[in-house]
Amino acid sequence: MAVNRVEAKNLIDTHKAEVHKAVNYISQYEVYGLKQPVMLYGRELWAHIYFDSEKQAFDEKVRYIRIERLRGELEVMDRPKKVAKRFLDYFVVDAQLEGETV
Repeated sequence: MAVNRVEAKNLIDTHKAEVHKAVNYISQYEVYGLKQPVMLYGRELWAHIYFDSEKQAFDEKVRYIRIERLRGELEVMDRPKKVAKRFLDYFVVDAQLEGETV
């Protein structure tokens, strides 16, 4: 396994359902943890995967606050010719076509 973000994400995605099991709860740190063998530079090592359910809940609240703020911006905006990426991450926005008359 090479050291890169994509492969680390794949490792996490592969084991995310498994890590959030009661057997993997580390009460001392109040997180879930799991270790998996990985190959790195031709050697077998251990990758440690952690999951914090409180952080996940907090991150989700922050994400939806952001979405509602962006929704408010879109509602007061004239029909844009070009839409900023921050909107496209959450909404499908029809931008005004060049030369279009409304």
